[in-house]
Amino acid sequence: MLNSFPSVGWALLGSIWFGVSDLAVIFIQVAILAPFALINISEGLREMDADNQEMAHSFSRRRTSIFTLVMFPMLYPYIVAALRIAYGVAWKVSLVSELFGAQTGLGYLLMDAQGKGRIDLVFAICLAIVVFYVVGEKLIVDPLSRR
Repeated sequence: MLNSFPSVGWALLGSIWFGVSDLAVIFIQVAILAPFALINISEGLREMDADNQEMAHSFSRRRTSIFTLVMFPMLYPYIVAALRIAYGVAWKVSLVSELFGAQTGLGYLLMDAQGKGRIDLVFAICLAIVVFYVVGEKLIVDPLSRR
């Protein structure tokens, strides 16, 4: 249900509920990105074999050991996939949420540049976003996916 609610709707609700603040931006990000992560991780949980869980219980009865040694390694690809999706969508969501609910940030700068007719600044901000995205992907997401 949460995944079907439009992003702009979350942005408007966050701005109404929390005003123009950083809390509104954080709320909007979480409200939009949480369903992506939850859906991916729930699919990983659905794919877990009952045999693997039974095997894990035969070696250890401690839940922490079962989770860290069996369940987490099996869920890791789904968690990384959820992170990759959330990271890609987060840049778009952050711009939308900053357009509606912030007085700082790249989304705010885009809105300000658009209002003043500064096309050069719009292109510069878009280029900066692409650079930030690629750097984050190469430094954070790719090393986690290779692990």
